[in-house]
Amino acid sequence: MEPWYLNWEMWGAIGQWAGAIATVAAVWVALQQTREARDAIRPSLELVWTLIEEEKEYLVVRAVNQKPISIYVMNVHSLIIFENDHGSIRVPLPQTFMESDIPQSLPPGNFLICKISLTDLVLMLKDYGLNDKSGFYLRVIFRDSLYTPYTLNLLGQWFDDGEYVGMRVWEQVGRIKGYKPENADNVIKVVKDE
Repeated sequence: MEPWYLNWEMWGAIGQWAGAIATVAAVWVALQQTREARDAIRPSLELVWTLIEEEKEYLVVRAVNQKPISIYVMNVHSLIIFENDHGSIRVPLPQTFMESDIPQSLPPGNFLICKISLTDLVLMLKDYGLNDKSGFYLRVIFRDSLYTPYTLNLLGQWFDDGEYVGMRVWEQVGRIKGYKPENADNVIKVVKDE
């Protein structure tokens, strides 16, 4: 009887095991490279927001094409979602509240801007019976030619101090860049009796 270390079938099986492991590793690397290549050309917009004051207060959303392919942005719409005594309410914002150059093709590295009048939004919302410190979402949705949604969700809070009504928009949700709660200039208010 031969000792175990002279069993040539065993040594041959080790080679087969090594070949199988190398094959699995090669397949895994190929799948990772395919996934990375697919993600590199998948359309994507980075949404960045800020508040500006001109004749009215505006929320300015900038959609930046960070990918190496052009994206055709078909439309943008926005809505407010809040709770009141009647439950959850979704209020689409009229297109007259928004200024944008959509539809538009965005080459790589370019951006488009959408301005939303928050002053008009406050005037519209004051008739909805919101209580002081009521929370809400302000959602802005861009859609491309494949009808892929790119969504910006901002948290807000309604206030009513007797003389003024208005809202604060401050929070970032997910990976969206924007104002933090400590910013003092994120308040939009109008005289209550307007």
